[in-house]
Amino acid sequence: MLKALSESEPSRQSSSGNANLAPKFFQSAPNAPDVMESLLGFAKGMYLDNPIPSLFKERLVVYLSRFCEGRYCITRHCGYLIGLGCPAGDSSAPVATIEQVMRLLKTPTPWERNDMQALLQHLDTISTPIDWPEPETPMEDCLFAAATVVFVQPRRSNLERAALRNALGGERFERLMGLLTFVRATHYWTMVHPELDIDDDVRRLLDQQAELAKLLLEDAEAGRSEMGMKLFDELKALRDLNERRELERAKQALEERDRQRELLLRTAEAELAHVSRVTTMGELTASIAHEVLQPISAIKSTIRSGLVWLANEPANLEEVRACLDRIARDTERATEVIERVRALAKGAPPSKTWLDLSSTIHDALTLIDEEASQHQIAIRMALSSELPLLYGDRVQLQQVVLNLALNAIDAMKSTADRPRQLIVTSVPCESGEVLVSVQDSGTGLTQETFEHLFEPFHTTKCHGLGIGLRISRTIIEAHGGRLWAERNPGSGATFHFILPIGEPEDPAV
Repeated sequence: MLKALSESEPSRQSSSGNANLAPKFFQSAPNAPDVMESLLGFAKGMYLDNPIPSLFKERLVVYLSRFCEGRYCITRHCGYLIGLGCPAGDSSAPVATIEQVMRLLKTPTPWERNDMQALLQHLDTISTPIDWPEPETPMEDCLFAAATVVFVQPRRSNLERAALRNALGGERFERLMGLLTFVRATHYWTMVHPELDIDDDVRRLLDQQAELAKLLLEDAEAGRSEMGMKLFDELKALRDLNERRELERAKQALEERDRQRELLLRTAEAELAHVSRVTTMGELTASIAHEVLQPISAIKSTIRSGLVWLANEPANLEEVRACLDRIARDTERATEVIERVRALAKGAPPSKTWLDLSSTIHDALTLIDEEASQHQIAIRMALSSELPLLYGDRVQLQQVVLNLALNAIDAMKSTADRPRQLIVTSVPCESGEVLVSVQDSGTGLTQETFEHLFEPFHTTKCHGLGIGLRISRTIIEAHGGRLWAERNPGSGATFHFILPIGEPEDPAV
């Protein structure tokens, strides 16, 4: 590349009868001509005046430039090799043919060969330093392969350098290292001057030689000499990727732990809800027994009446049929009571469906009729018949109503100076929700009780668990609603819960 500067007037020299070229390389630092002069001095010592045979030098420069990312050096020196200038600035050196250059460019790299170990052993066993070999000979191939490893991987080429030093002798070895250093330096110059483009004479050649152009411009080995930095970048990218993957795995682990924690929490809440329901059933034993015994007593009485009608002569079949109808109705009543109790007592998983909230509340309150009667408490229901269907768990919502109603009854047991009334209402709201209120006329809520009302295990009952209101709030919130309490102006307290109406986002919940 710098052969045009080997004479005192480098940019005007002629060689081999051709007008000498003024490569763009020599015009790349117009503001610092002394730098170019210094570079010329370096090039003369390491390349132009290096006593290595010119054709060997130029062929090696072309082959080593394969592994440089920039394409200016390899195209320029390829031009010198085939006669667009002179090989290594030597007008007496023979030029190569296009075919020879393409064979050189197609030579397998050291990383594609299976004979590198044997090649190095051959160089190591040479007893007398050899002279520089002729082009396209096995010895040139050996030297090129070893020199390529030194050029591309200088810090990992101990074996190759030792083999080359043994085969060439100390002086030739150092001259070879100087040539490799020249190739490195000129390539670096082109990298820091990216505006350098392929010289015009070489561009015209490549336009005519498509296969040669492809070998020079589309070489997969281009950039291997910068592989160390590329590997460093790739390793950094891999580390960054690994860190991202580690963070993602940690995030997934945390999410899984949160999911497991949420699952355990839901399981615990379900178990507590079950315990609360069973406890409630214990409190309602008298009421449940009364509800079941009423239809059973009616069935017994109807059976006796039916037997009397059958004993008549002739038997009054119409009256017997009427008795059987009453028995069937009373049996259905008893079955319904037992089914409601069983649904509340069993630990079945939540099951949401479309339901009539007013009917759901009414059925729950029938279970506390006897409990309320025993304490002279009047139950008044004002349940709207115009409520749209609500999507929820019937058993869970009945558990909330029962818990609030029993708390109200418990608050009114000691009341003597005013009527004991439990008022339960349900009304639609303009916001598209349903409001349910449970009001009592009992002792009311102290400030301390009011502040800790929904905390778990906080209770004012002698035998209470302190989980009923907490579970009730959890159930209502799971239905997308909210539960709160108010102190009445006169006496007692009112508990409200509000539930949304409409198509659920996830019916499976």
